[in-house]
Amino acid sequence: MGKVVLFEKKFLEFLHKINCTDFEFYLFGSSLKRKNYHDIDILIIYNNCEVLKKVKAKINLEFASFFPHLICLTFNEEKELQFIKMVGAKKLK
Repeated sequence: MGKVVLFEKKFLEFLHKINCTDFEFYLFGSSLKRKNYHDIDILIIYNNCEVLKKVKAKINLEFASFFPHLICLTFNEEKELQFIKMVGAKKLK
């Protein structure tokens, strides 16, 4: 099992455990395109900044060995920028 596939499996289990229903999470960047990459890029779409801070801290603690690089946008910012489409992000379900 590749490192990204392992990360995705563990990340989905983690999301289920912490019950983040008000967020959307996406993978993007070099980890989806190449075998050699330095970090795993994760886009977090959110509405509540205070809850986001807690979620980011949990992700950074739980997945430190995967070197997560977190990009955070509100739902409105993502809609305006169309970041998901621009970078070809993959939704984590």
